[in-house]
Amino acid sequence: MKKFNIIIISLLSIGCLAASCSKVYQEKWDSLYYIDEFGDKICRLQSTYQLTNDSTDENYDIPFQLPIAIYYSGTWKAEILGECNWAFLDRTSCTGVHYLHLAYLQNFTGETRYTTIKITCDNGESAEITLTQESL
Repeated sequence: MKKFNIIIISLLSIGCLAASCSKVYQEKWDSLYYIDEFGDKICRLQSTYQLTNDSTDENYDIPFQLPIAIYYSGTWKAEILGECNWAFLDRTSCTGVHYLHLAYLQNFTGETRYTTIKITCDNGESAEITLTQESL
């Protein structure tokens, strides 16, 4: 009887553990924006990035990488606005919270350069991210 009770308790414990582990926690981000404590609408995405341009590597045609977190649970699209031959996106659309990776080349133009990434969501919202890179 004691052995039977141990088996029953063990099986119940395993069942409870399996049931609690089967739930995957995933935070829902149904908007690119949130309302702060003052009632202002704030974008969850960082709106500006200052791109680095410092490399001791002599192979200058290898691009730098910048991960950009997209906090949105639905389907979203990304595009670089205007002509830009020095920055590239690893994807142009995705579903769910993911990183968008920007690859960019060093700036030897003698001038600061700018570009903008536009994120458009399936709920109609959009946000723009401004990228700035000084010249070497």
